[in-house]
Amino acid sequence: MEFIVYAAGPIKGTTYDGCSGWREKLQDQFDLQIRIAGVDDRIRVASPLRSKAHYKGLGVLDDNPEKGLLEADLFARTIDCRRGVMTRDRFDCTRANLVFANLLGAKQVSIGTVMEIAWAHLARVPLVVVMEEGNPHWHSLLIEATDFLVDDFELGVSVATSVLLPVVGTGFSTSKPAFIQEPVHFMDPVRFMGCS
Repeated sequence: MEFIVYAAGPIKGTTYDGCSGWREKLQDQFDLQIRIAGVDDRIRVASPLRSKAHYKGLGVLDDNPEKGLLEADLFARTIDCRRGVMTRDRFDCTRANLVFANLLGAKQVSIGTVMEIAWAHLARVPLVVVMEEGNPHWHSLLIEATDFLVDDFELGVSVATSVLLPVVGTGFSTSKPAFIQEPVHFMDPVRFMGCS
């Protein structure tokens, strides 16, 4: 079976390499989890940056997806207009099997990522949010919309994998097995997510 994970996270205020690097790492981590699990399933990461290689030379990206598109081809101008970005991102969030939102280290609120989290919540798509306490996105509504809140990227990958794969057990690992060998800070679900 193939699963689709939408990789939500800030784009504004980052570079193409900065916001595409963690998404590539996410795919690598899922591939590793599949190998460890020994299953024939596939987890494919859907990135909002796919088909947007023309962002590479723009430096720090802003909230105007049409910036620099006058020189781009017709396809880029179509997919990157405001309506194109909104339509494809909403479609991805609502058709995915899981949304993985990486907010670690965010310096400002990403309105686009908050929209993606809301779409996933509304569509009842399982949502893993990776965010540290004190992050600009730390808000009661966002936390309430989140199914799984963790503050470690690799832990988020393991949680997402365990939600998606029909394998029972604790055989999952990460490329950084330290979380098995030494204590790790888990977000207390009773305190942060209202679980009781």
